[in-house]
Amino acid sequence: MKRIGSILAWILLSAIPAIAQHAIKPQIVAHAAVVVPTTTSAACPTSAHCVNLSWTAPADASGSSTYNVYRMAGACPASAPTSTAGFTKLTAAPQAATTYSDSTVTPGSWCYVATQVAGALESAPSNNVLAAILPLSPGSMVVTSAN
Repeated sequence: MKRIGSILAWILLSAIPAIAQHAIKPQIVAHAAVVVPTTTSAACPTSAHCVNLSWTAPADASGSSTYNVYRMAGACPASAPTSTAGFTKLTAAPQAATTYSDSTVTPGSWCYVATQVAGALESAPSNNVLAAILPLSPGSMVVTSAN
């Protein structure tokens, strides 16, 4: 039995470098940070839940550039989307600001993207970001009786 054990040990130790050489290397996938919004935003003072978004203007943005904001329920795709298919447009019309406050959001996971609009043309979506909206905590707890 000792001889079999030492042969197995030799086989395993001999095989490890070969296995390591052919192992699949992990791929690093960048995910947007989970945002847990607060209700104290000046942009959403009366909303129970709110997500405040901001982005940088693209290099080719001009003074007449505007933006659309889109939202999708659930987790964001692992890679940036190439279209807004599956997303709901939140902006009624393109806006000039590089910020947006979504006060219609409800508890759950929401994925957001923005696009640049120049005239009749709309860019591909920006990177996606995830907002995890937690339900509000119960409030005004009091003791109603104690023995």
